[in-house]
Amino acid sequence: MYIGIDLGGTNVGIGIVDSENKLIFKDSIPTKREIGFNDIIEDIIALISKTINVNNIPKSHIQGIGIGIPGIVDPKSQIIIDCVNLRWNNVDIKSAIEENLSIPVFVGNDATVAGVAELVVGAMKGYDTGVLLTLGTGIGGGIIINGHVYDGFHGIGSEIGHMIVGENYYDCNCGRNGCLETFSSSTAIIKHARKLIEEGNDSAISGCS
Repeated sequence: MYIGIDLGGTNVGIGIVDSENKLIFKDSIPTKREIGFNDIIEDIIALISKTINVNNIPKSHIQGIGIGIPGIVDPKSQIIIDCVNLRWNNVDIKSAIEENLSIPVFVGNDATVAGVAELVVGAMKGYDTGVLLTLGTGIGGGIIINGHVYDGFHGIGSEIGHMIVGENYYDCNCGRNGCLETFSSSTAIIKHARKLIEEGNDSAISGCS
Protein backbone atom coordinates (compact mmCIF):
# COMPACT_ATOMS: atom_id res chain seq x y z
CA MET A 1 0.00 0.00 0.00
CA TYR A 2 0.98 3.60 -0.57
CA ILE A 3 -0.09 6.90 0.95
CA GLY A 4 -0.50 10.00 -1.18
CA ILE A 5 -0.45 13.56 0.16
CA ASP A 6 -1.74 16.55 -1.80
CA LEU A 7 -0.35 19.63 -0.07
CA GLY A 8 -2.47 22.50 -1.38
CA GLY A 9 -2.70 26.14 -0.51
CA THR A 10 -6.16 25.58 1.01
CA ASN A 11 -6.28 21.93 2.10
CA VAL A 12 -4.00 18.96 2.73
CA GLY A 13 -5.50 15.86 1.16
CA ILE A 14 -4.52 12.28 1.98
CA GLY A 15 -5.34 8.98 0.33
CA ILE A 16 -4.43 5.31 0.61
CA VAL A 17 -3.85 3.35 -2.59
CA ASP A 18 -3.76 -0.45 -2.61
CA SER A 19 -1.57 -2.77 -4.67
CA GLU A 20 -4.02 -2.54 -7.58
CA ASN A 21 -3.77 1.28 -7.66
CA LYS A 22 -7.27 1.66 -6.22
CA LEU A 23 -8.05 4.51 -3.83
CA ILE A 24 -9.43 2.89 -0.69
CA PHE A 25 -9.49 5.85 1.70
CA LYS A 26 -9.31 9.63 1.55
CA ASP A 27 -9.49 12.54 3.98
CA SER A 28 -8.36 16.16 4.25
CA ILE A 29 -7.54 18.91 6.72
CA PRO A 30 -7.20 22.68 6.25
CA THR A 31 -3.78 24.04 5.34
CA LYS A 32 -2.97 26.53 8.08
CA ARG A 33 -0.68 28.74 6.03
CA GLU A 34 -0.26 31.25 8.85
CA ILE A 35 1.48 28.81 11.23
CA GLY A 36 4.68 28.19 9.27
CA PHE A 37 6.16 25.15 7.59
CA ASN A 38 7.35 23.30 10.72
CA ASP A 39 3.86 23.25 12.20
CA ILE A 40 2.28 22.30 8.87
CA ILE A 41 4.71 19.38 8.59
CA GLU A 42 3.70 18.32 12.11
CA ASP A 43 0.04 18.47 11.00
CA ILE A 44 0.87 16.26 8.00
CA ILE A 45 2.70 13.72 10.17
CA ALA A 46 -0.28 13.63 12.55
CA LEU A 47 -2.67 13.18 9.60
CA ILE A 48 -0.61 10.28 8.23
CA SER A 49 -0.45 8.59 11.64
CA LYS A 50 -4.19 9.05 12.17
CA THR A 51 -4.95 7.64 8.72
CA ILE A 52 -2.83 4.55 9.35
CA ASN A 53 -4.45 3.97 12.75
CA VAL A 54 -8.05 4.58 11.61
CA ASN A 55 -7.62 2.01 8.84
CA ASN A 56 -5.90 -0.51 11.14
CA ILE A 57 -2.96 -0.83 8.77
CA PRO A 58 0.40 -2.02 10.16
CA LYS A 59 2.95 0.68 9.37
CA SER A 60 5.18 -1.99 7.83
CA HIS A 61 2.54 -2.47 5.10
CA ILE A 62 2.98 1.12 3.87
CA GLN A 63 5.65 0.92 1.18
CA GLY A 64 5.99 4.63 0.62
CA ILE A 65 4.50 8.10 0.91
CA GLY A 66 4.20 10.39 -2.11
CA ILE A 67 3.76 14.14 -1.58
CA GLY A 68 2.67 16.58 -4.27
CA ILE A 69 3.39 20.24 -3.55
CA PRO A 70 2.37 23.35 -5.53
CA GLY A 71 5.88 24.56 -6.27
CA ILE A 72 9.41 23.77 -7.40
CA VAL A 73 11.16 20.66 -6.07
CA ASP A 74 14.82 19.75 -6.57
CA PRO A 75 14.63 16.43 -8.49
CA LYS A 76 17.69 14.97 -6.73
CA SER A 77 17.38 16.05 -3.09
CA GLN A 78 13.56 16.46 -3.27
CA ILE A 79 13.92 19.61 -1.18
CA ILE A 80 11.15 22.15 -1.82
CA ILE A 81 13.02 25.02 -3.46
CA ASP A 82 10.10 27.40 -3.71
CA CYS A 83 6.41 27.08 -2.89
CA VAL A 84 4.92 30.49 -3.61
CA ASN A 85 1.41 30.02 -2.24
CA LEU A 86 2.74 28.72 1.08
CA ARG A 87 5.78 31.04 1.09
CA TRP A 88 8.16 28.11 1.61
CA ASN A 89 11.80 28.18 0.52
CA ASN A 90 14.32 25.35 0.84
CA VAL A 91 12.12 23.14 3.02
CA ASP A 92 13.15 19.50 3.51
CA ILE A 93 9.77 17.90 4.19
CA LYS A 94 11.07 14.53 2.95
CA SER A 95 13.66 14.10 5.71
CA ALA A 96 11.33 15.43 8.40
CA ILE A 97 8.64 12.84 7.66
CA GLU A 98 11.05 9.95 7.03
CA GLU A 99 12.81 10.57 10.35
CA ASN A 100 9.49 10.66 12.20
CA LEU A 101 7.65 7.76 10.56
CA SER A 102 10.48 5.59 9.13
CA ILE A 103 8.63 5.28 5.81
CA PRO A 104 10.24 6.20 2.44
CA VAL A 105 8.97 9.55 1.12
CA PHE A 106 8.95 10.95 -2.43
CA VAL A 107 8.28 14.65 -3.04
CA GLY A 108 7.38 16.22 -6.38
CA ASN A 109 5.44 19.03 -7.99
CA ASP A 110 1.72 18.32 -7.53
CA ALA A 111 0.72 18.70 -11.16
CA THR A 112 3.71 16.68 -12.36
CA VAL A 113 3.00 13.72 -10.07
CA ALA A 114 -0.69 13.93 -11.02
CA GLY A 115 0.39 13.77 -14.67
CA VAL A 116 2.44 10.65 -13.96
CA ALA A 117 -0.57 9.07 -12.23
CA GLU A 118 -2.78 9.82 -15.23
CA LEU A 119 -0.12 8.29 -17.50
CA VAL A 120 0.02 5.08 -15.48
CA VAL A 121 -3.61 4.48 -14.47
CA GLY A 122 -5.71 7.41 -15.70
CA ALA A 123 -6.80 9.34 -18.76
CA MET A 124 -3.35 9.19 -20.41
CA LYS A 125 -2.95 5.43 -20.03
CA GLY A 126 -1.90 3.97 -23.37
CA TYR A 127 -0.30 7.22 -24.52
CA ASP A 128 3.24 8.47 -24.02
CA THR A 129 2.71 12.23 -24.31
CA GLY A 130 0.20 14.51 -22.61
CA VAL A 131 -0.43 17.59 -20.50
CA LEU A 132 -2.34 17.86 -17.22
CA LEU A 133 -3.60 21.13 -15.75
CA THR A 134 -4.54 21.68 -12.11
CA LEU A 135 -6.91 24.48 -11.15
CA GLY A 136 -7.21 25.45 -7.49
CA THR A 137 -5.60 27.99 -5.19
CA GLY A 138 -3.16 28.43 -8.08
CA ILE A 139 -2.72 26.91 -11.55
CA GLY A 140 -0.24 24.12 -12.21
CA GLY A 141 0.79 21.97 -15.12
CA GLY A 142 2.33 18.55 -15.64
CA ILE A 143 3.93 17.74 -18.99
CA ILE A 144 4.80 14.19 -20.08
CA ILE A 145 6.78 13.76 -23.33
CA ASN A 146 7.61 10.30 -24.68
CA GLY A 147 6.87 8.80 -21.28
CA HIS A 148 9.18 11.15 -19.39
CA VAL A 149 8.43 14.13 -17.17
CA TYR A 150 9.37 17.45 -18.77
CA ASP A 151 10.78 19.83 -16.16
CA GLY A 152 12.56 22.35 -18.35
CA PHE A 153 16.07 23.70 -17.82
CA HIS A 154 15.35 25.29 -14.43
CA GLY A 155 12.75 22.75 -13.29
CA ILE A 156 9.83 25.09 -13.94
CA GLY A 157 8.98 24.19 -17.54
CA SER A 158 5.41 23.20 -16.65
CA GLU A 159 4.64 26.08 -14.26
CA ILE A 160 2.07 27.60 -16.61
CA GLY A 161 0.35 29.44 -13.77
CA HIS A 162 3.21 31.91 -13.79
CA MET A 163 3.16 32.71 -17.50
CA ILE A 164 2.68 36.45 -17.95
CA VAL A 165 -0.61 36.97 -19.78
CA GLY A 166 -1.38 40.60 -18.91
CA GLU A 167 1.03 43.25 -17.69
CA ASN A 168 0.00 46.01 -15.27
CA TYR A 169 -2.89 43.94 -13.92
CA TYR A 170 -2.76 41.82 -10.77
CA ASP A 171 0.18 41.19 -8.44
CA CYS A 172 1.11 37.53 -7.94
CA ASN A 173 2.50 35.83 -4.84
CA CYS A 174 5.63 35.06 -6.87
CA GLY A 175 6.47 38.78 -6.90
CA ARG A 176 5.60 39.41 -10.53
CA ASN A 177 2.57 41.00 -12.14
CA GLY A 178 0.05 39.55 -14.59
CA CYS A 179 0.60 35.81 -14.06
CA LEU A 180 -2.09 33.50 -15.47
CA GLU A 181 -3.17 32.31 -12.02
CA THR A 182 -3.94 35.89 -10.95
CA PHE A 183 -6.70 35.79 -13.59
CA SER A 184 -7.96 32.21 -13.70
CA SER A 185 -7.32 30.33 -10.44
CA SER A 186 -10.15 29.77 -7.95
CA THR A 187 -8.46 32.31 -5.68
CA ALA A 188 -8.48 34.92 -8.44
CA ILE A 189 -12.09 34.26 -9.43
CA ILE A 190 -13.30 34.55 -5.82
CA LYS A 191 -11.27 37.73 -5.32
CA HIS A 192 -12.68 39.30 -8.49
CA ALA A 193 -16.27 38.29 -7.65
CA ARG A 194 -15.92 39.78 -4.16
CA LYS A 195 -14.60 43.03 -5.64
CA LEU A 196 -17.53 43.30 -8.07
CA ILE A 197 -20.05 42.68 -5.28
CA GLU A 198 -18.39 45.28 -3.04
CA GLU A 199 -18.65 47.76 -5.91
CA GLY A 200 -22.43 47.27 -5.93
CA ASN A 201 -22.82 45.00 -8.94
CA ASP A 202 -25.90 42.75 -8.87
CA SER A 203 -25.17 39.10 -8.15
CA ALA A 204 -27.19 36.00 -7.27
CA ILE A 205 -24.62 35.23 -4.57
CA SER A 206 -24.74 38.65 -2.88
CA GLY A 207 -27.00 37.38 -0.10
CA CYS A 208 -25.11 34.14 0.49
CA SER A 209 -23.18 33.82 3.74
